[in-house]
Amino acid sequence: GELLALHWDCVDFASMQIRVRRGLYKGAFIEPKSASSRRDIDIAPMLAQALRESPSRFAGDLVFPQANGKPMSPNNLRNREFKPTLRRARLRGLPFHSLRDSYAALMIQAGHHPKYIQAQMGHASIRMTLDLYGHLMEETNPAASIKLQETFLEESKLQESGHKMVTEKPAGN
Repeated sequence: GELLALHWDCVDFASMQIRVRRGLYKGAFIEPKSASSRRDIDIAPMLAQALRESPSRFAGDLVFPQANGKPMSPNNLRNREFKPTLRRARLRGLPFHSLRDSYAALMIQAGHHPKYIQAQMGHASIRMTLDLYGHLMEETNPAASIKLQETFLEESKLQESGHKMVTEKPAGN
């Protein structure tokens, strides 16, 4: 629904972001279902370039319209665009929603912070993000224990010299 409702005025090439401000439900544009669903999604340069070259860019307001400029139905997107693309890629049986899950998995693999992933996915809570994708995150991290040791040693050296390391947020923040 978010893709099919995407208007060109919500694609910001300067900031490399897509602003999610509406969805498409039963042929009508609707407001996002929650405040967290209304968000800015970072886009990769390759995607920005593909969007810049899209023929629909000069055909109307919608990024993914039907030939007549009206919103495409989810069934048409799935059957006329997505399934043929899967066949050309020799992939079968993937639901369209798997693209969203793949995006989350790639962000996890790239090492993005769970709060960033939460914001990009539009989840209302970090718990939702972790419940859905936590199994993809590493449970152990040897580099983290080394970093912890370095932090501890740095703290010890500072204390020996009479300085104190700031470890708490200032009041009011």
